[in-house]
Amino acid sequence: MAEFDPAVLLEDVLDRARAIGAMANDDEHWQAKCDVLEELRPLGRVAFDRALRLLSGHFWDRALGCDMLSVLCNPDEEGWGHEAAVALVDSSIGQDDPDLLWSLATALGHAGDPVGAPVLAGLAHHFDRKVRLAAVQVIVFCEGSDDEKNAQPISDVLLLLMEDEDDEIRDWATTGLADNSMTTAG
Repeated sequence: MAEFDPAVLLEDVLDRARAIGAMANDDEHWQAKCDVLEELRPLGRVAFDRALRLLSGHFWDRALGCDMLSVLCNPDEEGWGHEAAVALVDSSIGQDDPDLLWSLATALGHAGDPVGAPVLAGLAHHFDRKVRLAAVQVIVFCEGSDDEKNAQPISDVLLLLMEDEDDEIRDWATTGLADNSMTTAG
């Protein structure tokens, strides 16, 4: 019987995820890529550490690292959310590609740590609709800190996005604000 080699599984899964990502960059392909990346969950910290290393690689590797962290932190059974969010925030500096920022925003939302809120607040002003939509969909998961680094409270970001030119973004902002006020009231 052949011995299980985590490194071989890791590389196989990453190769398959890269192939799916190269086909197209839409919701259907992203979900298919995440379904493949889900196979990495049993590798635990080995997969998590590889995702962190990918964040400092080339463009496609950075996006793949974000997608891996999205999968590994959703749900965050291992308690890696804060560590993932810190790494994602650090890797966001100087990034401007909408596809990468979309993956980054999604990963920050799955990490669900308040340290990601300032980055998501900044993405709420991005020129690309897809990036703004990702930011508004996930920023509510980063609530929960009195940290002064969160210069703009999440409710302020949602109020701003209620004025967005895009109907779907306005709807998400309204829902997020209603959910946010219900959470803080109760």
